[in-house]
Amino acid sequence: MDTSEYLPMFLAESREHLQELNLAVLKIEENPEDKEKIDEIFRVAHSMKGMSATMGFAKMAELTHKMEDVFELLRQRRGGLSREAIDAVLACLDMLEGAVAEIDEHGEERLDPTDLIARLDALVHERTPEQKAVKLGGVAPDPAELVRLAAGRPVFHVAARLNEDVSMPSVRAFMVIGACTNLGDVLVSLPGEDLLEQFQGDIVEAWVVDADMDALRNAVTEVEEISAVEVSEVDVEQLMIEPSEDEEPHVEHEEPVAEATDAPVAQAAAAESKPKSGSAAAKTVRVDAERLDQLMHYMAEVVVHRTQLEALVADADHPGLATAMQELTRSSQSLQTMVMQVRMIPVEAVFLRFPRLVRDLSSKLGKDVTLVLEGQETELDRTVVDALGDPLVHLIRNSVDHGFESPEERLRLGKPENGTLQVAARPTGGGIVIVVKDDGRGVDPKRVAAVAVKRGLISAEEADQVDVPRAIELLFSAGFSTAEKATDVSGRGVGMDAVRNRIRELGGDVIMDSVPGQGTTTEIRLPLSLAITSALLVEAGDSTYAVAIDRIERTVRVEDWTVRGVAGRPMLVMGEEVSPLIDAGSALAGRDDAAAEKPYAVLVSSQQGRTIALAVDGLLGQRELVCRSLPPEVGEDVPVAAAAVLSSGEIALVVDVDGLTREHDRAARDEMAPSEENDGELHRTAA
Repeated sequence: MDTSEYLPMFLAESREHLQELNLAVLKIEENPEDKEKIDEIFRVAHSMKGMSATMGFAKMAELTHKMEDVFELLRQRRGGLSREAIDAVLACLDMLEGAVAEIDEHGEERLDPTDLIARLDALVHERTPEQKAVKLGGVAPDPAELVRLAAGRPVFHVAARLNEDVSMPSVRAFMVIGACTNLGDVLVSLPGEDLLEQFQGDIVEAWVVDADMDALRNAVTEVEEISAVEVSEVDVEQLMIEPSEDEEPHVEHEEPVAEATDAPVAQAAAAESKPKSGSAAAKTVRVDAERLDQLMHYMAEVVVHRTQLEALVADADHPGLATAMQELTRSSQSLQTMVMQVRMIPVEAVFLRFPRLVRDLSSKLGKDVTLVLEGQETELDRTVVDALGDPLVHLIRNSVDHGFESPEERLRLGKPENGTLQVAARPTGGGIVIVVKDDGRGVDPKRVAAVAVKRGLISAEEADQVDVPRAIELLFSAGFSTAEKATDVSGRGVGMDAVRNRIRELGGDVIMDSVPGQGTTTEIRLPLSLAITSALLVEAGDSTYAVAIDRIERTVRVEDWTVRGVAGRPMLVMGEEVSPLIDAGSALAGRDDAAAEKPYAVLVSSQQGRTIALAVDGLLGQRELVCRSLPPEVGEDVPVAAAAVLSSGEIALVVDVDGLTREHDRAARDEMAPSEENDGELHRTAA
């Protein structure tokens, strides 16, 4: 059977299973007595093995099968697995992840599990007779119980021998017992339902009533990888209670059954991998991410056409047209909201990578770090979540490597021996905030200043003036690192600037704060979505610009308030509030206009909480805009984040509020000497 059509589903489910196993193994390491987690490990590993074998990836199936033997140790003993066993299992999961990646890229598994299988075999002890019985499906039924269950009806004993090279004994057992169940009432089976997933024997047995003997034989014979089948009527009162260890049910050695289609194999594997509650699976559907992107693209086109239609309707005089337009707008906005929600996924998709990352880094660096995850259910656009992983991994690596002290040093400083790393997500107006917080040593201004002098970023005289905020600013310099030598963890020149640049590409920003000796807190602020934005259109000279609604505090008429000059720069004074007044034409188009002479000001807030007043010539109203990214070089010279096509066909640039604030602050620092002639009141009117 051609399984290529199932390959995308296999890859997606394999990645999910591997992620689940990574988390479950780490949970068991923390709490070895978690029975539910142990059962989950067996269920997921068994599904992974069955899927791999069904798809023809024998080495993956073999490695997963050996992992099951190690997982069985969890059921044999109290106290969980040793550190050595946990490390071996995690190494297997890494190899399986690599194999999945190879299959995705080349169509072949390309792995050699020989060394890992030997490593796993060394961990597995000889099974006890009871454990052997579990592997073989259990013990023979009690005749007295069979007599009671049969209630006088004839009982047929079905015994099916599996091929010696059977790839999935439990799946074949499932299919044999299922065939019997379809034709009669199965009183007892070996393996039983509770031991089906662990079955590794070569004989499947069932005691059936209310069935036809020939029909049973034919149905079981059709199951693939069955070498022989015997069906006979038995006298339950004569049935042996405890057969000797060497005794097996008698099965005539017949010619191998002709191979049937592979379709039942896939169906049985799928049946095993299904959750026990069918209702949960029925409520969800797996959709290719590319289809979601296409759906979003067409929704964006609808928004553009709706905006054009709204402009046409505004100029038309036709009875009922305005009402119809309102209904169309309402329906399309509801559809837009639904499409946006479909694209939203929990940040848990990224957070699930961190427990394993922190465990491995802590072990490698000899540190004791406890990871606390919060707000995993917070949702973001899929595109944002996909791009968020690398920046967060970099922040976590920094905290574990540079932030936390060794256990001995922490005890000497009066801190708990184990450090706490918190990664939390929470929604905020129009976006979310992700916080990475540690209770480590914090940012050391002197150390940062010394490295900055060595790299030529500041002079030796300036180093004495470096405080924590300035040190944090230096940390975001291109390629800056305090690592003394490069390792596989840090020090390779990919610094915090790469993190900030990536987050800014997503329309967000990175804010860091630190208290020496107490720890560091880094906030990543992100918009919920990058595609469709609600914005206020403003006019500046001959151009139209858009300002995201979630960044606007309010709009005011400039003449209603006082404008004063501070250090040669205009400031808008509104009672107790004083905000820099920036002319939009000057900042965005390079014109030399006076901000104080503009009629309107839009007060906007940056991610850092700074408020600035953007002076404009006119307010054109609120619109839903489909934003398109700009070439990187555009945003370097002008503080704009994206572009959108208006109903008139005109292009509106979306103002980068954070970039505008940074440009203003940079220019203010460069002006060391304020101009006296501009000091004082520039413009004043009575409110």
